Amino acid sequence: MTRAIAFLFCTAAVYCQTPAIQAVTNAGSNDTRLCPGVVANVAGSFGGAKGTVTIGGKSAYLFYGSAKQLLIQVPAELNAGPTTITVATTNGTSAAFNVNLDSYAPALFSLDSSGHGMGQMTDAAGNAVSNQNPAHPGAAITVVATGLGPTDPTIPTGAVAGGGARTPQPPAVTVAGKPAQVSFAGMPRRSAYATRFIGGVLR
Repeated sequence: MTRAIAFLFCTAAVYCQTPAIQAVTNAGSNDTRLCPGVVANVAGSFGGAKGTVTIGGKSAYLFYGSAKQLLIQVPAELNAGPTTITVATTNGTSAAFNVNLDSYAPALFSLDSSGHGMGQMTDAAGNAVSNQNPAHPGAAITVVATGLGPTDPTIPTGAVAGGGARTPQPPAVTVAGKPAQVSFAGMPRRSAYATRFIGGVLR
């Protein structure tokens, strides 16, 4: 009985604690480069209560939440510069965590979510590019990225793209140090929130 009471007490202590932020990182690169609209990981202690995330006074979009991690979209309506992020749950509000937003924070999503190794990309037929299905010079590929900045038309935070919103300035893409021809950079129809796609031709 004593052990059971102690276990319940410890469990309650974990789930009833005030949320605390330990780190905020780019979900593609796992570094601290952030910008308006980027997909980001918020690491810390958030208990079992559903939380809301506020950055620069604006609500972030929450893709996923657990006791130790929140996957969010940084509000696209923010301006570049220093700001703060807080997490609020029924157990209270975290201390403000300082972050800096750049105008762009480009990063590719990797297959293992480490920010390194094989990227998430498909060929013209929609098949995943891999060691078994490599991309070849002259082939068109699509890679999944984030942090490419604003789109035209503007897609509000948390909204699904309505059809082919593009970045006003296409990114420069290189493959093995050589420039690739970029045919599209933006949010395709029914894309998932802040995810950006780059269509390029390897040369």
